[in-house]
Amino acid sequence: MGWLLQILAARIGVVTGKQLARVCREEYPSYMRVVLWLAMEFAIIGSDVQVLLGSSIAISLLSNGECLPLL
Repeated sequence: MGWLLQILAARIGVVTGKQLARVCREEYPSYMRVVLWLAMEFAIIGSDVQVLLGSSIAISLLSNGECLPLL
């Protein structure tokens, strides 16, 4: 899903010459911009948690359980 959104954002940039944030600011009303901003913040947090958990599981597997990271 992230890959698809990056491709679409790149296409908007190529076609309009503007960043995705600027296009959203010009096209959407203020309440929708706040909703989009909150959705993106939650997506960033979810992505960071996913990386953190994946890294801690990988370290645990590679260290044969000797080093117990955040789990």
